Amino acid sequence: MKTKRKHPSSSKYERGMAETQVCGSNLSNEAHREILTAMWDFEQCDPKRCSGRKLVRLGITKLLRLNESFGGIVLTPTATCVLSPDTDRQLMYSGGIAVVDCSWAQLEQTGFKKLKFHHGRLLPLLIASNPVKYGKPFQLSCVEALAASLYILGEHNQATELLNKFSWGHQFLTLNDQWLQSYAKCSTSKEILCFQERFLDEITRVDSSNTESYADIYAELDKQISAGSSSSEYCSSSEDFTEQATKTHSPTDDNSDQHDPPMIEGEKINKAIAKQIDTLASSFERTKLFKECGKNWDRFYKRNGVRFFKDRHWTTREFTELSSLHNRIPRSLLEVGCGVGNFLVPLIESMLSISKAGINISEESCRVSKTNG
Repeated sequence: MKTKRKHPSSSKYERGMAETQVCGSNLSNEAHREILTAMWDFEQCDPKRCSGRKLVRLGITKLLRLNESFGGIVLTPTATCVLSPDTDRQLMYSGGIAVVDCSWAQLEQTGFKKLKFHHGRLLPLLIASNPVKYGKPFQLSCVEALAASLYILGEHNQATELLNKFSWGHQFLTLNDQWLQSYAKCSTSKEILCFQERFLDEITRVDSSNTESYADIYAELDKQISAGSSSSEYCSSSEDFTEQATKTHSPTDDNSDQHDPPMIEGEKINKAIAKQIDTLASSFERTKLFKECGKNWDRFYKRNGVRFFKDRHWTTREFTELSSLHNRIPRSLLEVGCGVGNFLVPLIESMLSISKAGINISEESCRVSKTNG
C-alpha cells in the first residue's frame, strides 16, 4: 500500500510566517519606540504646579512606588556622576530615565535612601524656565530634567514632545539652546564638565562686571542736568544745551570764550549704557516680561500706592512746552504707557483746568490715577 507523503499543514506554515512578520515588526518598533520615563513622588510639591504629576496624569510617565526599583538612569541630586552620553545612552534605551520628584527646599528631609537604583546621574548646568524656579541654575522641574537628559543623549524629538505639554516648555529649549547643543556633542562626562566650567566662567565674568542699572544711569543724567541748569558752563536755553551736549569733546581753544562741559561723567555714562546694551534681555526674556507686564505693574501699585506719584521735575524739563501753559486755560492730556499717573498726577496738582485721560495695561494704575486725580 502506498503511503501518502505528508506535507506541512497550511496552518503551521501560515503560523510560522505570521510569527516571522511579528518579529520583524517588533524589531522595527524597537528602533522607534519612545524611551521609558518614570518618577518617584515624595509628594512635597504643589500638585497643581508639579510637572511630574502632570506627565503621570497624561500617561506619559510611569509613577514608581517608593520601594520599587528602577534599572535605568536615575536623575537625583544625591548622585556623584554627571551624565555621560557614550555609556548612558545604552542604559537609557534598555532601562529608561527616572526622576525623583521632591522639593528643592526639603532635600535634607527627603528619604533618598528608600529608593532602589544603581545608575544615579547629575545633569550639567542648565537654567530652569518653569514658573516656580525660573532663571535659577540647576533647579529644574521633573519635565525639564527628563527633557534635558533625553536631548543630551540624542532623543531630541521626545524631549520636545515632553516640553510641548506645558505652555512654558519651549522656553526651556530656547533658554538653554547653546548649552544643550554643546552637551549633546560630548562623548564623556569629562567633556560635559569642561563645557560646564566654561559656561560658569562666562556667567561669573558677566556677574563680576560693574554694570549700572538704567535707574542709576537716569539718576546720574538727572543730576547732571539739574546741576547744569544753574551752572555758567552750560547754556541757559535747552536748544543751546542740546547742541553743546552733542559736540565732540576736544581741548579748549585758548582764543575761545566758550567752555565745553566736562565730559568725564558723560564718558562714564556712555560706558554704563554700552554695558547695558551688551546685556539686553533675550527674545525669550522680552516675551516673558511683556506677557507679565500688567501683573507686575498691578503688584507695584498695590504695594506703593500714590507714593509713586510725585513730582520728579523731569516732566517740564523734557516737555518744555508744559511749563508755559496757562493754568486757567482748559487743557486735555492723554498719557499712554506703563506708569500712567507718574506723569499725570504732578501736572494735575499744578494745572487745575485740565481734562485727563490715561491708557495703561495695568488696571490698578488707572484706578489709582482716577482716584487721586
